[in-house]
Amino acid sequence: MANPLLLNCIVKDDVTPFPVQTLSTETVGLLKDAIKTALELKIPAKDLTLWKVPEGTPEEQLSSVCLNDANKMNPLLRLQHQELFPHGAADGIVHVVVQPPDLAITSGKRKWLPTEPDGRIVRTRLEAPPYDSRNASMSYSKESFRGFPLNDKRSFGTIRTNMQYAYFDRTRYITVLESSLQFVHLFLRPRRFGKSLFLSTLAFFHGVEHKENHDQLFQGLDVSQDIESGKVTPGQYLILSFDFSAVSRSPDMKAAERSLAGMINNSTEDFYQLYAPYLGEYTGNQLTYELISSSDPVISFRKCVTLVQKALNAAKEVEDPLFGVKGIYLLADEYDAISNEYLDPNDPKPWERLRSNANSLLKAFWGTVKSKLEDKCIVKCFITGVSPLSMADPTSGFNVAQDISWEVEFSGLCGLTEEDIYAALRLLRESRPQLDVDKHLDIMKVHYNGYVFAPSCEALHVFNTNTCFEYLANLAKGREMNPSAVSNSEVSERALQILAASPIASKVIKESLTHQTTSSDNVEDRAIPYGELVKSFRLTDLASDIATSKNAWLCYMVHIGGLTFCGDSKLLRIPNQVAAIRFGNATLERHKLRLEDVDLAFQNIVSDGDICQALALYKRIMEMRDVGVSDFKKTEENHRDCFYIPLFGNSHPSLRKIGLEVQVTTTSQNSGRIDMLILIPLKKRVLLLEWKVIQIDFLDINRLRGFQKKADYLKDMNYVNDVLDLKFVMHDVWRPGQTIRDWILNGAIKGANTKSPREQLAKYVESPEIMKLKEDNDVTAYLVVVIGSRQILFWELDNGQFKKDPHLAA
Repeated sequence: MANPLLLNCIVKDDVTPFPVQTLSTETVGLLKDAIKTALELKIPAKDLTLWKVPEGTPEEQLSSVCLNDANKMNPLLRLQHQELFPHGAADGIVHVVVQPPDLAITSGKRKWLPTEPDGRIVRTRLEAPPYDSRNASMSYSKESFRGFPLNDKRSFGTIRTNMQYAYFDRTRYITVLESSLQFVHLFLRPRRFGKSLFLSTLAFFHGVEHKENHDQLFQGLDVSQDIESGKVTPGQYLILSFDFSAVSRSPDMKAAERSLAGMINNSTEDFYQLYAPYLGEYTGNQLTYELISSSDPVISFRKCVTLVQKALNAAKEVEDPLFGVKGIYLLADEYDAISNEYLDPNDPKPWERLRSNANSLLKAFWGTVKSKLEDKCIVKCFITGVSPLSMADPTSGFNVAQDISWEVEFSGLCGLTEEDIYAALRLLRESRPQLDVDKHLDIMKVHYNGYVFAPSCEALHVFNTNTCFEYLANLAKGREMNPSAVSNSEVSERALQILAASPIASKVIKESLTHQTTSSDNVEDRAIPYGELVKSFRLTDLASDIATSKNAWLCYMVHIGGLTFCGDSKLLRIPNQVAAIRFGNATLERHKLRLEDVDLAFQNIVSDGDICQALALYKRIMEMRDVGVSDFKKTEENHRDCFYIPLFGNSHPSLRKIGLEVQVTTTSQNSGRIDMLILIPLKKRVLLLEWKVIQIDFLDINRLRGFQKKADYLKDMNYVNDVLDLKFVMHDVWRPGQTIRDWILNGAIKGANTKSPREQLAKYVESPEIMKLKEDNDVTAYLVVVIGSRQILFWELDNGQFKKDPHLAA
């Protein structure tokens, strides 16, 4: 007797069941026909394999049903057979797993699409007239040249077929990569250096679909000579590209993972649309429909690689379009773009969730790449990014990449050389005779040059590519832009936020800026020494104390473009003016200072010798910074340097103007003086600041106990005389019960031959070194006293005596 039978079916590796209405007397073969109809499949129903799901099978184990031959449903059996559904089908569970056939050719003569409507392989000849001129690495057309490709022009094909653009040739690095014994390369550079364009160059060179156009695309370029000599052969791979910069970096990690999943599936679909005519007798849409899993893009990716492997194994004949193709060349652009969004050494929880989650999509993706690195699967990889952090943490299982970022032979792969810039400026001058080539070359060298990406004297010095193109584009239009006001920088806003939020990174930045403002022309005088910089480091390396994490921070700052190598001397420096400005602004942001305020303080010093505004800004920094017990124990030298670095260390590179240049010299001498000299050459003015510090523990403030209560009370004091009348605590060794005013004027009441701060400053003003300065400059001397990390008193000295009244910085 035939009874209605409702079976819940699910396609293998999918997550959504679908119902099929049939009769108990029907055979499994007829059930296949019903399933084909329900799914609108374009394959024969007989090619489907059906598996019975044993009762009680958990949902997450449905795929494992296919691993047991005992579950396979015999096409000849009726559904009411005792091995299948003799008592009907229970409600609410999955009954049948449907396994479509593998679309790859497994044996016999391989077929590919024969007719154009179905997607026949069509060879398109590109119209790319040869570039007729070359200077340095720049190729261009004299007749057609109009400008340089900006950020949105990342396609090698677009640039090479549009004669309006000049192209800077980096194709010789294709040969260098091909000669490597490694097959997986990791190449890290800061943003805006042209990494995406080089990936596109690899795709156009190695993609089998571009084989017909290599003469047009690569004519006259460096690699063309290597093709002729047999060093490299173009068109031997299928290109599978993943652009991680296209993923939405949402603060919501779930939303970000959905975007990542969509990018992986979209890239796989694009691969099918491009290469379906090469792979078999299915269209790109058919391959997408059959092999893309919306719920698990890693499965889609894995099926794609398997399909390619089987198709290549079956390509036996010379006329086969896949004959001679070696496999997949995987290109991953900005691999760390998504994970960098969760990078925060002060809050590692989001990063840890990304790293430790066993089902992390990133980890699964790179694990699949690693597992498919074999003949006729994924045979080569080129991966770009900014830092090695993401390769060390979220993708910790992917340990097969060779990091070539700091190798000398790749130091010029991305970026422009001085010869390139000079050639570009000369080309612009052909249409604008009034253009001053040397002037603009000097400007660009100061602002955009100086990157050295290998610790070797043989490494090339390069300019940032896109900032140079932006500057050149303005010159081409007859406009001269502010060279510091580039719209994009190699150091991202996110990286600057990370640096500004980290006390350790801020200390490194301050040290960098200190060396940057040194007046010496000797590069080594303006550089930071380092020990050993490892190529790979983890987030935890950035979160530890300064002694153990400084090298990791230095390494991170080299990768993001904030610091660069000084040959093989184990020294690092800020590469150029733009990087110095952005670091300076990051430090200001950390201290919640406005650039306008620092500018005003800077100009007050230059125009009138007025230090009040600068000291007031430092007072604000001090109030925010000094909150712990150890903070209130800073010495004179600590405070002097902390005043100097964030203010003058910033303002020197970021506010440098004609006639407003300030040179700062700090000295620390055995005499007990902690001094700062501010030299203003064009004004023939010198400011001498003698620093003294009274730590809060040594002050008797309204008989209060505890540094925090003392600090709050001291902060609210508004009158200088009230501050001067504060007394030292009775257990102070040298000044018990003495007022600050008396100590400044007369010295400590205990201790033999102790000079007062006034006397020390007066003696220093009369010293030979200061007297020499007085010959050509107007020298003004100040005593600066930091009181309890909450007040700053300054008092001008004239002829050995204090002039006028003291002031509080406010």
